[in-house]
Amino acid sequence: EEMGTEVLTNLLSTTAMQRALCLTSSDTAKLAISFWAHSLNCALISENIAIAAGYPFPEEAFIAGLIHDIGRLVLQTNQPGAYAQFPKTFRHEERLIEMEQRIFGMTHAEIGARALRSWHVDSFLVDAVQYHTESFSKIETAFSLVQIVFLACRLCQSQEDDKEINQLGKALFGLSPTQLQSLIANATDKTQQLADRFQIPLVVEHEADKTDETQTSFRNQA
Repeated sequence: EEMGTEVLTNLLSTTAMQRALCLTSSDTAKLAISFWAHSLNCALISENIAIAAGYPFPEEAFIAGLIHDIGRLVLQTNQPGAYAQFPKTFRHEERLIEMEQRIFGMTHAEIGARALRSWHVDSFLVDAVQYHTESFSKIETAFSLVQIVFLACRLCQSQEDDKEINQLGKALFGLSPTQLQSLIANATDKTQQLADRFQIPLVVEHEADKTDETQTSFRNQA
């Protein structure tokens, strides 16, 4: 039986919220809260992009953004010792993707897509999850939903006046830098409002630690 979008939304939102509020380990709780905030923020930005770009199914874009990193949740849940060695950031750096491939045999995007397929989730949503870590050249001609989540993921971590992100927004959907910043601000405000409502202390993400020591520690843990 296929899961409807409403059921899937409730399932994932409830699970993420429970993890964020109930975990006792300080480090683990912070990681769970960061995951929840990042997923929600990406969902809201995806929805905003869809509306701004005239995509006819903004609620579908919201769901795709919400579940895009579900593979990371799988890895963090089943391999907490090893995955804790990853930089505490949701930037999709090439180095991080290579580490996942080397240690786990596949990336979190591939793991998430495989899980969603096993649940008979709509193939468009699965594709958005699977390709959100790819390069621009690989998604340039992809379906709109894939492009929306791809851009939303990068907007979640962009700095103001980020030329590369601005170019992506223009190339994919004709969005100006001002429009992109407005999308980000709107999503950030809504995420903060919901966090305040549930008394969730949002965690500020730090720049990835790129030292050789961190990479060695990760390999040893794995």
